[in-house]
Amino acid sequence: MDSSRRNGSRLSARIGAGERLEERRLLAAYTVTNLLDAGTGSLRNAVQLANASPAADTIRFATGLSGTIALASGQIEIVGRLTIDGPASRTITVSGSDSSRIFSLAGAATKLSIDDLGLANGRATDLEAIGPGVVRGGAIRNDGGTLVLSRVRFTGNRAVSDPAQGGQGGQGGQGGQGGQGGQGGTAAIVGGGAVVNSGGAQLTATDCTFRGNSVEGGTKYAFGGAIANVTDSRATVTRCTFADNSATSTAASYGGAIGNFGASILSVSGGAFTNNVARGAAGSGAAASGGAIATRPGTVNTSGSRTTISGTLFLGNRAVGAEAGDAHKSDAHESDAHESDAHESDAHDSDAHESDAHDSDAHDSDARGSDARGGNANGGALANIDSSLTLSRSRFLGNKAVAGSGGMACGGAIDAASLFGGVAPTTTIDGCLFDSNQAIARAAGVAFGGACSNSEGLMVIDRTTFVSNSALIALAAKTVSSEHVGEALHGSTDDNTPHSLHDSEPEGDRGSAFGGALANGATSSLPDGTAATLVLRFSTVSRNHAVAGPWGVASGGGLFNGNLAAGLPPVVRIVASRFVGNTPPGFGAVAPIGS
Repeated sequence: MDSSRRNGSRLSARIGAGERLEERRLLAAYTVTNLLDAGTGSLRNAVQLANASPAADTIRFATGLSGTIALASGQIEIVGRLTIDGPASRTITVSGSDSSRIFSLAGAATKLSIDDLGLANGRATDLEAIGPGVVRGGAIRNDGGTLVLSRVRFTGNRAVSDPAQGGQGGQGGQGGQGGQGGQGGTAAIVGGGAVVNSGGAQLTATDCTFRGNSVEGGTKYAFGGAIANVTDSRATVTRCTFADNSATSTAASYGGAIGNFGASILSVSGGAFTNNVARGAAGSGAAASGGAIATRPGTVNTSGSRTTISGTLFLGNRAVGAEAGDAHKSDAHESDAHESDAHESDAHDSDAHESDAHDSDAHDSDARGSDARGGNANGGALANIDSSLTLSRSRFLGNKAVAGSGGMACGGAIDAASLFGGVAPTTTIDGCLFDSNQAIARAAGVAFGGACSNSEGLMVIDRTTFVSNSALIALAAKTVSSEHVGEALHGSTDDNTPHSLHDSEPEGDRGSAFGGALANGATSSLPDGTAATLVLRFSTVSRNHAVAGPWGVASGGGLFNGNLAAGLPPVVRIVASRFVGNTPPGFGAVAPIGS
């Protein structure tokens, strides 16, 4: 071989080695060696080093390291593409110390992947000038980036409207200065107790746990106790567990676990939603929708959203409308509803869905008008508002919509409704089970659809079983203490048929119950409204009950078809379905209430 060839080969080898060295530099891995908030070997320092790197990086934890990294100097900002690879033993937790958010990322070029890590006690209070003003993302804020979560545990994270606190500054880069915190102030909207996925963002969560996360406050509404997927964003949730998450507001509350808003797409497969709650704040008379998940238009993007759910369990979730004016009474009311196996009543009022409106100020005045009635409750598990909801192979057990006194409870498990008319919701249910769900209203209220209510648009149900659901009125006897109200007023007969207590002195003059399992018909008068249409095929409706107060009306133990407000005649089509042992029998039809 001549010398020129030998020199060329050596040069090529040197170039190849240089390329491999450059690749190693671009794909650097950093190791966290301690649990400190900052400094060499800390998680924060590792992220800063990764942010300064031009390509994808990975952060790992030293073998044997375990415990909690308590943040003391604000959230950690992510730039570029980063993987945080927690230990397989899942022994590391990053805490926001109940004073700051944990991670923040933004922009289409940013991607954060996290696995086998705990994220706890994050707290977002910074008011952002988005729409009417928002506070969002207690543990993670994802603005237009990509977030991939595997086996991550979210516990006790919060987004809170807190006028006393300012926002959180981010940490500086290598030798740089941290950003300024946002201003404090009362937020119009509060969303995403654990995660907010916003502005065209992408979220994938697999085998994760969301427990005890919450959103609190908002002069318009609070939504997504665990996750807020909002404004043209997409979230895919697979085999995840959501338990004891909550959304609470004095205005309106949506989605105790997840809020899917503003032309966004949510896909849920497998997993379970247990004991999540959307509630009106005590004494506020506020409405609540979607104890587990609420799907609706947003404030920035007012188009409807799309939610698809398959193979998922919904157990013991609640939408709880607040009592008006008496915080103690409101607390007792929710406690009674939660503890009683029988019948707290959910009333569904025309104002219930105005409370779900883009401008919840309308709801605020409606729900707490001169009659000081309690808040409406819509969808103990799911609320579909002007959007699309598709369900398959899922189970709904013991979910409740519980209205305040004089309010309406619609859909112990699912409520489909419209805000303003013009765009009607579509709901498709296939191969599901609805067992022991309840729509519970109180004095002078209305319970509408123990399992499912459809007040506008199209609901199509195939190959589904409805058993032991109830729409009922909960009476209050002055001689019974609050801790025993469910036991005393909502006993059962020998065949487990629920009944109300007719020999007690009720609060108010009447309360009516329609559709022990299913209710179809207008509950509010809306401009450009469409007729409520329910199609039921190859399904079984068995041992469901509508139970009214002493002077109220009970109709359609299995299925009720009729308007409670002025509207186009509702339509029901039944194909090859069985109705057995429902009380009262028949499908019912009544004149609009107040006519």
